[in-house]
Amino acid sequence: METKKNRSVFVIYEDESARAAAVSFCDQLIERFWTRCGFDIAWASFEELKDVARAQVAVEQAASADAIVFSSEPFGWLPAEVRQWAELWVAKRGEREGIFIGLGDSDQGVETSNKFTWVRGIARRAGCDYLTHAPERLDTIPEGLESYSQRASTVTSVLDEILRNHPLPKL
Repeated sequence: METKKNRSVFVIYEDESARAAAVSFCDQLIERFWTRCGFDIAWASFEELKDVARAQVAVEQAASADAIVFSSEPFGWLPAEVRQWAELWVAKRGEREGIFIGLGDSDQGVETSNKFTWVRGIARRAGCDYLTHAPERLDTIPEGLESYSQRASTVTSVLDEILRNHPLPKL
């Protein structure tokens, strides 16, 4: 029997409405993937980041998380504390990949707000894939260098088909 892998998720939310959206999102994520993995979910509000000690804990949690969920209304400005916190966790995260989900951002052809333009930039600098919804598969969350090495040495049926039936062009 295969053991479930635990995935760490860090949720940052603007207010109670954004928290409710994040709770709903996390419930859906757990419901969709509960048979394959467990979730360790940590939470912080924009308001909590005003406290230096809580902000430092949030930096550590976000830096080590497999996924970051950012829940906010699309318009308005991010408080200075949130921007400072984001800069700190991006620096601490290093080159660790993951996913960043922007709840409140729209991928429906609507113009992205300045807030979410900034958030997308933070996600990119953190080396995270940016989504506005739950991923279809959780194997998009990297598991470390071992998984890359294993995937690089695996010849899938698609790759095998390409290698066998599509010769290189002659130069």
